[in-house]
Amino acid sequence: MERIGRYQITGELGRGGMGIVYRAQDPAIGRTVAIKTIRLDSISDPAELRQLRDRLLREARSAGLLSHPSIVTIYDIGQEGNMAYIAMEFVQGVTLEQLVRDKGPLPGDELIRVLQATAEALDHAHGQGIIHRDVKPANIMISDAGAVKITDFGVAKIASQNMTQADMILGTPSFMSPEQIEGRPIDGRSDQFALGVIAYELLTGERPFVGDTLPGLLYQIVKQEPVSPHLLNSTLRDSVSRVIAQALDKHPDQRFLKCTAFVRALEAALNESRGWRAIPKGAAASQDTVAAPAVSQASVTLPPPRRSSRDLEDDPPARSNRWPFIAAAAGVLAAAGAGYVYYLNRPYVPAPQPEAVAEQTAPPPAAKADRPSPMPPPPGQTQTSTPPTPAPTTPTPAPTEPRPGGQSAAPRPSDAPQAGSTIVDIITNPGGATASIDNGASTCVTPCPQSLPNGRHVLTFTLAGYRGTTRIINLPQESTINMTLQRAEGTLAIRTTPAGASIYIDGQARAEKTNAMISLPAGMHKITLKRDGVPDYEESIEVKDQVITTVSVNW
Repeated sequence: MERIGRYQITGELGRGGMGIVYRAQDPAIGRTVAIKTIRLDSISDPAELRQLRDRLLREARSAGLLSHPSIVTIYDIGQEGNMAYIAMEFVQGVTLEQLVRDKGPLPGDELIRVLQATAEALDHAHGQGIIHRDVKPANIMISDAGAVKITDFGVAKIASQNMTQADMILGTPSFMSPEQIEGRPIDGRSDQFALGVIAYELLTGERPFVGDTLPGLLYQIVKQEPVSPHLLNSTLRDSVSRVIAQALDKHPDQRFLKCTAFVRALEAALNESRGWRAIPKGAAASQDTVAAPAVSQASVTLPPPRRSSRDLEDDPPARSNRWPFIAAAAGVLAAAGAGYVYYLNRPYVPAPQPEAVAEQTAPPPAAKADRPSPMPPPPGQTQTSTPPTPAPTTPTPAPTEPRPGGQSAAPRPSDAPQAGSTIVDIITNPGGATASIDNGASTCVTPCPQSLPNGRHVLTFTLAGYRGTTRIINLPQESTINMTLQRAEGTLAIRTTPAGASIYIDGQARAEKTNAMISLPAGMHKITLKRDGVPDYEESIEVKDQVITTVSVNW
């Protein structure tokens, strides 16, 4: 293709699900532009095609009114044959997706700068009544000069009119909000959800919602909570997880009022995580179990684990001995929080930290003579050797107790943990689950006590009829692991025309009327739909775990 409308094509910039993006020259003023094409060939009805063209013009005009330094400007719109096109500002640079893929995680200051600029641009658009609908790293440009630019404003809604005709999902699934997936009304907080997904991925290298299939991914977004970021990136504190959890709340009313409020709260939480850094993709899963320094149980009393209202799975680290300065900073943040209540309605107040642990005076246990010190000597000093110490006596394996049904319980640990280890009580509800520790290094059937080296461990729980669950723990901070397992279940979406039919599942009447989305245990179910004046509709449906199954009936 050499020309689109009056624009002379000079190159191709990329390809997507909607069409191709070209670099072009505007001969009228000699300006370089980017041309995004949108295929319309899936619509054969001329009336529908005219309606789509009218909607496209209205949406593009609205998006063209946006004037913000972090929003790519729309110059022109037109149609040529079965293809619509939008001429927009050309940005010399790379997308955020390309930048992270090619150069790795962003430095801390740069990460916050990109999120702040994106949030300000989104809030500006939301103030004009325009929702992006497809916020993702591929739609955030970083120019060669470092400017942040959001592209494709209005394009997602234009595309949605076309994709809906072909019964396809609009937007990029990994970044879609629950209300967008369910077809409910959306506002700017839907874009905030997508920004929360971006922040999660930038910090941990992983996306909060993943699935082997599209239905499985959509089910996770609508129904499941993601792993807390601080459990994937050990340099983050749980306050960061609380902020991101609020932006990713399933209910829009529970999110921040504005995207900028979310980013300000996230920056404040990151400032609490001294020395934090973003990690690359795969780094969380590849981390080995790291042994922590041995702690004298006699001299330190650990505080009980604390849980936030969002059931976060870890505790904030102990406050340092500079608590007066931290307390002063907390007071300033609390005052700022009061301002958020007045102006933004959704404040972020950093969680109070536990009292500082008293400094240990007892010397650490002696290391084995044939094992070097885990810490190198300070610069300029030579590491001195120490006299060898007698090797510790190998403990005698503890006896096992028989379980009902012939199973053997895990070895009973000694009353006092070994140096550098902690006895952990592993409990599940319901019990009888298999707990695999550190990729099968050891296993037990819950409830079971285990003596584990202090440090980071990965526990995986499996039980027939329930969903596999993974939990990351840090010892010695935790001494009891209590997991509630989730039944394997899916969602049944029942739609009828007209709506309002009564629903019976496995012979039991449901309170819901069509149209409805109902969670059911995985397996076969008999569905009966009743409406006055027409025969009953019956069907046996297999509901799969983490999958949305749709039943559509037209009477």
